[in-house]
Amino acid sequence: SARTLRTRKLLSADETERAFRVYRVLVRAREVLGEEEGARKWMNTPQRALGERTPLSLLIRDVGTEQVMNVLSAIEDGGYL
Repeated sequence: SARTLRTRKLLSADETERAFRVYRVLVRAREVLGEEEGARKWMNTPQRALGERTPLSLLIRDVGTEQVMNVLSAIEDGGYL
């Protein structure tokens, strides 16, 4: 949270790793969807291709990040999900 970031100067290794995953996926979503606002909204909206989970909720682990990246690739390619 923003409050936590204000009171702490360093993130733990897990927090740093997750923040990097979020950044990497957000950059990719922006490329695929064409705009920052749309990418942020997509990240927080449940997706049928992800079992009605939000992309953001899957970024806790590498396997979830891979699933989200695969969906973005399918969207980019115009594939059916």
